Amino acid sequence: MLTHRTTRAIVYVLSALLLATLVGGSGLLNYSPPTALAQFPGGALDRNSAPDSNTLLPTHAELLPDFSFSLSPTNATPSTYRVALTIGNLGGVTPPSSNWYGPGGAPVSRSCAGGPNLVREFFYSGGVLYEVRDYFYISPCTREPGQYNVTVAPDYDGTFTITVPPTVYRTYLPFVQQPPHPPSAFGKVSPADGATGQQPLSLTLDWEDSVDVEAYAYCYDTTDDDACTNWVESGTSSQAEIEGLSENTTYYWQVRATNSLGTTYADGSETDDWSFTTGEEFAGLWTQLTDSAAWAARASHASVLLSDGSIVLMGGRASHRFNSVYRSTDNGVNWVQMADYAEWTARSGSSAVALPDDSIVLTGGTDGSRLNDVWRSTDQGATWTELTAAAPWAERNNHTTVVLSDGSIVLMGGVGANYWQDVWRSTDQGATWTQQTAAAEWAARNNHTSVALSDDSIVLMGGFSGLSSGDWNDVWRSTDQGATWTQQTAAAPWAGRSGHTSVVLTDGSIVLMGGKVWGGVYWQDVWRSTDQGATWTQLTAAAPWTARSEHASVALPDDSIVLMGGTDGTYLHDVWRLEMDGERGSSTR
Repeated sequence: MLTHRTTRAIVYVLSALLLATLVGGSGLLNYSPPTALAQFPGGALDRNSAPDSNTLLPTHAELLPDFSFSLSPTNATPSTYRVALTIGNLGGVTPPSSNWYGPGGAPVSRSCAGGPNLVREFFYSGGVLYEVRDYFYISPCTREPGQYNVTVAPDYDGTFTITVPPTVYRTYLPFVQQPPHPPSAFGKVSPADGATGQQPLSLTLDWEDSVDVEAYAYCYDTTDDDACTNWVESGTSSQAEIEGLSENTTYYWQVRATNSLGTTYADGSETDDWSFTTGEEFAGLWTQLTDSAAWAARASHASVLLSDGSIVLMGGRASHRFNSVYRSTDNGVNWVQMADYAEWTARSGSSAVALPDDSIVLTGGTDGSRLNDVWRSTDQGATWTELTAAAPWAERNNHTTVVLSDGSIVLMGGVGANYWQDVWRSTDQGATWTQQTAAAEWAARNNHTSVALSDDSIVLMGGFSGLSSGDWNDVWRSTDQGATWTQQTAAAPWAGRSGHTSVVLTDGSIVLMGGKVWGGVYWQDVWRSTDQGATWTQLTAAAPWTARSEHASVALPDDSIVLMGGTDGTYLHDVWRLEMDGERGSSTR
């Protein structure tokens, strides 16, 4: 949609019919300056034809104080007066000229054949004003249908007042011709053409918006014959949720947009359908294992899964930071304290991985000051040895680490003196580090999540880059240990977020959970990707655990997922498990 920003504008917005009442015994009609720019879907207008009630569209149309108008004659008589709005000198300030902007942002003439573009008509009966109509003229100039804006810079702040007899007036949008064409061209978005492994339980068809559309319809079937008969109307929504698909089946789908003048098919042709193939049903049930784990409520902690299936949880923060370590050998139901005060300082926002030898390596974080130390435990978190007090990567927290099949550790992003977009790798359990890149292709960020896949590629998802950039919902993949990155998608269907977690299952699929939007909107949705993060299917919009961020999660050897703690505005120490149907086996973030 075309936008021309300004702090003041004449507002033309399609909405309910505005009734304004003349107030006060003196008959003062007050106009407050509008504060936002809106757009008028203009077509050709006939300035000489009389308004027809069937073609008048309701709106609210307010008069900027930058505009003045006059009423002549001053003595109201039983007659109709057409009054032009003109740029005037108000309060000693001369506003600038108004400007027109047509489709594509190109400026166009603000006046046609010497006539005004904005006209207000006052209708009197028996000397009493009973109606006011605002007209937004384009004709007699010839204009292509599209979005037209008129904007005026701010020069006057106040209330514009005229004196009229007290009564009620109505404001109308001008009468407009119907669009002289069918809906505009548009395309399908997702599932991508040829996508595989799609969720058969519930899937969303998504397509671009078309202009001048009155209704969409979609169609899908399992026959590749470039024809579709079971069209389903979806109103003006550019998405449709479909359910009950068969497993391991290829479907073909198409969308059409219609109005009174014709039909437009997505991607240009009725026969240009897209296909997707479903995978096996991915179902499961979340169960709360405990609402009060032995470890204190906390967020921004780290967790790893060891080869014996036990879970180790460490650090985090609540009213203070922790350097305690806990271990569960029953999937998160019960916990044993391995260390009340580990050798490293109490901290949050650190990252940890379990190496092939079951040692645990913890990196960075913040104890009130950002850290770049590295610690290792060879006894399930009971004791720790400092490998380096100052790694070559800058002090940081809210970064991520993954471990590759060769036992090397890759560290990405985070926040410290800056938001970071560097990548580092250690081949000696974290003692020394080599910079893979100082500026990865993804934007600098923290509180993202990442996983290592079975092919040793790394997938990085979402995160936060500061108030100017906000939260991300992009996905990136590296196949060379973090040196270079390819964008899998610039906008995954899950909302931009940070403080979420992800795990990778034995079938190579990635499951992403929770998180928050900067400003306090927490998520409790769960998403799955079967193609290395390129496309995503929502498993649930509302898991039974409270919406939260900065939790921890691991995937167990049976492909069940354990989620621990976090914050939903308060700090949590509950533990939940998603037990999966189907294949077994897993690896962790």
